[in-house]
Amino acid sequence: MKAFFGILLGEHVTLAEALTFIHPDDRGSVEDVLQLGPQPNGDLQWEWRIVRRDGQTRWHQGRGRVSRNAEGKVVTAHGVTRDITDQKCALEVRGRLAAVVESSMDGIISATLEGKVLTWNRGAESIFGYTASEMLGESVARLHPSDFKADFSSLGHRITRGDSIEHLEAERITKDGRRIAVSMTLSPMMDGTGIVIGISAVARDVTKVKLLEAKLRQAEKMEAIGLLAGGVAHDFNNLLT
Repeated sequence: MKAFFGILLGEHVTLAEALTFIHPDDRGSVEDVLQLGPQPNGDLQWEWRIVRRDGQTRWHQGRGRVSRNAEGKVVTAHGVTRDITDQKCALEVRGRLAAVVESSMDGIISATLEGKVLTWNRGAESIFGYTASEMLGESVARLHPSDFKADFSSLGHRITRGDSIEHLEAERITKDGRRIAVSMTLSPMMDGTGIVIGISAVARDVTKVKLLEAKLRQAEKMEAIGLLAGGVAHDFNNLLT
């Protein structure tokens, strides 16, 4: 009891006093549970926040029973409760991470070591044109051009030993048949024991960047040719003079 509520072992607390430990935002739901009485299985079930005497707020989940007097008023309540704050925090963190992944403009994909797609975010949908329902369970080879060549043994060996591969550039085929350039970062996915069980990839469409780079190189090449031609003409004029 001391660990849960911050009260001393053996300290007597009335039901009214116990309700003061409930977080103000959750007291309405507690009162609803007590007013409704037992569920069809005869038990009360709850999940709410407790504000301990030391000011800490903790999430609790539990079940129990109440006894009522002849007028139906709750006189005693018995039950067991457990602290689920850590689980709640973990779920909240996962939810935030999932929101970040889903809202990313980059394609964030996870796959098994055999290449079967496990997750596919909206960024991947935007880049490659396939929806998640079209890609989940399918092979990533679906995105590879017909002339695609890669040293899978080398890449696979690096991933399975726990290495990450950054700025890997490759060509991929979109759903509508366009050939695009992507820059990828590949990382190993591990289970709780540290064994690599899959691959996560962050892919960015760099097609426009590649086109601009090609145009810049072409412009620089033409500028160099122009300078060379101007120099030759100047030297020729000197010779004529």
